[in-house]
Amino acid sequence: MHPHQRQTVSVSTTATRYPGHSSISSCLAVPATMRILPEAKNGFTNLTGIDYSPSAIQLSEKVREKEGVSNIKLLVEDFLAPSAELLGFHICIDKGTFDAVSLNPDNAVGKRKQYVRSLCSVLKPEGFFLITSCNWTKEELLNEFREGFEIVEELPTPKFCFGGRIGNSVTALVFQRKK
Repeated sequence: MHPHQRQTVSVSTTATRYPGHSSISSCLAVPATMRILPEAKNGFTNLTGIDYSPSAIQLSEKVREKEGVSNIKLLVEDFLAPSAELLGFHICIDKGTFDAVSLNPDNAVGKRKQYVRSLCSVLKPEGFFLITSCNWTKEELLNEFREGFEIVEELPTPKFCFGGRIGNSVTALVFQRKK
């Protein structure tokens, strides 16, 4: 099984804890935004994908049209300064946005803290946050999201061996926002 298939299955499994009208936000780079296509095809109707790049949103619109789904709202948004339209989500999915924020040479620490504040503002209490990162370990992500979030699950990801030690090239975690 391809590693991304496992993550999509986990997203769907988490999503099934809520009825089909639950709100799911994908705050990621756009090809990853299309990871919510399974939810769109399985009856979820309140899906939102965001990206700060208008051209990325245009690409997602083409993919959405090609796939024949109309229940994904696509928005040009800066997740570090979310609009009022991004409130009250049950599930938020990130694959790459936190990594990109972390690499910003201008106040990366402050931007990571703002990311967590933004996430808390868009996600309902007890909502789920799924993150896939190629730059952060599980322990580092637990530290970054310790304020306001609890770990629920570590999702399986590809492993590698180097110098006799086993590691992961990607970290995928499910958090739940505290009440």
